[in-house]
Amino acid sequence: ISFAEDTPAALIAALTPVVKDGMLAAVQYGTAKGAHLRDEQILGKTGTCSRDGTRFGLFASYLGIEHPQLVVVVVLRGDRSVAGPRAAQVAGRIYKALD
Repeated sequence: ISFAEDTPAALIAALTPVVKDGMLAAVQYGTAKGAHLRDEQILGKTGTCSRDGTRFGLFASYLGIEHPQLVVVVVLRGDRSVAGPRAAQVAGRIYKALD
């Protein structure tokens, strides 16, 4: 990655292709594979955190690489079974229902 300028916009532009590749890979065969649709390109990022014994599963995603058409964000709250991959599964069901 080459950073021709050190402005925030230039840094974001330089990193965008790398981030997109990682988000696509997460959905195709990573922690977010529960959101994968065979005929669509969904990009997403999972996350898991906890506070005071409560866990949160997070998944932020969008459909369409060049021209995003739909954004789905899922936040789950619960016990130890709640995690980012479970939030990705919920998002996958949403995408499938809208297909």
